[in-house]
Amino acid sequence: MLSALVCDNSPLLRKEISLLLQDKGFTEILEASDGPEALRVFNTHRVDLVVMDIILPKQDGISVLKEVMEIQRNLPVIMTSSCSQGSHLRRTRFLGAAAYIQKPITAGKMTEALDAAALAQLEPEVHASSTAGGK
Repeated sequence: MLSALVCDNSPLLRKEISLLLQDKGFTEILEASDGPEALRVFNTHRVDLVVMDIILPKQDGISVLKEVMEIQRNLPVIMTSSCSQGSHLRRTRFLGAAAYIQKPITAGKMTEALDAAALAQLEPEVHASSTAGGK
């Protein structure tokens, strides 16, 4: 059973992302409308994936990402945004986000982001096994 946390201040967009994730096999979708709510949900439920907007009320997605990564470093997090600032993308990657989706979110973009998230999650294992095999 795969679970995801979707955080966006738009109820319509949360529903749209939730439906895309259900189509990809996620059976439990938790939702949050702002940064503090996302952290509450994250701290009380085990999730396999987080999809979060950068621009959120009360606490922005970048600071939430930082807190989430401090708790669970290998959790795949997909950040979303309607603004296309390269600084946002670099910052989210530096903090550990597995992928970034420029809104509007489509099924194709979600598939690419989920593939990138799966690959990012495997990278430490691949690196560890290649290092171990070489010794």
